[in-house]
Amino acid sequence: MGWGSAQAASDTRWMAPYLTFTLNDPYDAVRQVGARSLRTLPGFDAFDFDPLGPEGERIERASEIIPLWFERQGQDLAGLPPEVLIEPVQGLNRDAITDLLRRRDNRPVMLSE
Repeated sequence: MGWGSAQAASDTRWMAPYLTFTLNDPYDAVRQVGARSLRTLPGFDAFDFDPLGPEGERIERASEIIPLWFERQGQDLAGLPPEVLIEPVQGLNRDAITDLLRRRDNRPVMLSE
């Protein structure tokens, strides 16, 4: 989501909430890429986040993103495709997103180098 070509192809209005979920991911690399990608979005370039910081700090900082995003994008959500699970009035479809996260395979990934 941090590549300019991907953002141009898919619009950026829906991305910040999903990148929020990456900021407390169990994998350090996912948090790092999520934070870097978030900073490429309009209005988040100065967002200070330490992906390797303590979990409590990560959760606190991540909790600031969705209200900030909705404040900036809330009036401009019409026309998003239904696949992004964001409604123009209600915002995030939290039930559907929670269901997807519940079905995620969180088994450890071990890479031998």
